[in-house]
Amino acid sequence: MARRLLVLCLLLMGLFFGSMALPAATASAATRENCGGGSVALGSRFLNFPTWYKYLNPTFQDGECKLDFEFPEDIGKILLAVVEILLRIAGLVAVGFVVYGGIRYVLSRGEPENTKAARGTIVNALIGLVIAASATAIVNLIAGNLI
Repeated sequence: MARRLLVLCLLLMGLFFGSMALPAATASAATRENCGGGSVALGSRFLNFPTWYKYLNPTFQDGECKLDFEFPEDIGKILLAVVEILLRIAGLVAVGFVVYGGIRYVLSRGEPENTKAARGTIVNALIGLVIAASATAIVNLIAGNLI
């Protein structure tokens, strides 16, 4: 029963947050804001995740996005963007575990063993969330210095 409730809550949370940040469909031509450049408009990407080419400084030319990519030099920038995406996913997973721990805490009904296990899940998830957020900030700082 608890697993079914958790799956239902996570599914509803995913639908809710996913639908909030879906890109708006517009008929106008692409601009630098939705090209993935430095000044990306809020909500123009799914869940506001960075693109894999975030640090390559894409430009808008002739109605399409162009990447200025040089093979050996720009691999590090792509890897930093991928690491940032993975860290943001880790943050979302940590939030999911906080929700899971909260549900376990509520369903423990005051039993000491179950309450302690649920509290441990919440604390560990919060620690993971802080680590993921700190690591994302460090990656942004390093990548900002590279550009």
